[in-house]
Amino acid sequence: MTTHPSAADLPQLAVPCPRCAAPAHQLCTSHGGTRQRRHDTHMDRRAAWVAAGRPNTAGADPMTEPEDTVRTRPDTTVTPRPDTA
Repeated sequence: MTTHPSAADLPQLAVPCPRCAAPAHQLCTSHGGTRQRRHDTHMDRRAAWVAAGRPNTAGADPMTEPEDTVRTRPDTTVTPRPDTA
């Protein structure tokens, strides 16, 4: 059985979510704020976290990725982004 990390362990919780207005360090919500997203966050929150300079990521955290990578789907390896220049 594979276990997945809780959203509470994700580094992007260091910033507020622009999608659902969840404050920093609190889980994102869905369904109009009636349900917590326990396993992930909104993609907008991750983008806000990257734009903020990735706060709270000191040390080795398995959920962080270098800026030049993109995850193709969950539980797969990280591949480099193609050059866009």
